[in-house]
Amino acid sequence: MFRRNRWFGGNVKLIIPPLPPQYLRQNGPLFQSFTFDPKIGDEVALFFLEDPQFSYELGHLKPFNLWANNGVARTSKGTIAFILWSITSRQGHIVDYEHLLNPFNIDTIYLLSSLGQQSCLKVIIVDSNSSEVNGFYEIENVFEFDNFASGIAKVIGHETIADFSETQTAFRSEFTLEELRGS
Repeated sequence: MFRRNRWFGGNVKLIIPPLPPQYLRQNGPLFQSFTFDPKIGDEVALFFLEDPQFSYELGHLKPFNLWANNGVARTSKGTIAFILWSITSRQGHIVDYEHLLNPFNIDTIYLLSSLGQQSCLKVIIVDSNSSEVNGFYEIENVFEFDNFASGIAKVIGHETIADFSETQTAFRSEFTLEELRGS
């Protein structure tokens, strides 16, 4: 059942705490659980961390279209879950992001399952140098992440837990973006 989490409170000007050191000057997506509206409670948002100029550009795209292609892959070093995010706008394709997830980490299943139950996905664009929020988008949640979480749980049932860092490296060397997209 969907939890209605659309924001009806007017314009949004987000200020977040400074990013932890491991995220400073990094680029890419990450899920973060937070409370946007106390009446709704905890939600899962998608953050895109970027350099100052590109985060500003992403934060001001009109329209901001977000697409996702997800799956689970077996590498020579172990099993990994992934989401390929594509951002498009009137100008066409803007950028792709590879979001690698540890299928053996219970937080992965929890975040995807929670996100799958939200009616909207909040997307927050952050300058990873300054922690400044340059964009906020709210997108209808059509991504079926609850099904993805269930699929991950089924796949890993008989898999051996592997070193996630090694699995990420193997994934990047063994698969192309085109293969993962199915194109």
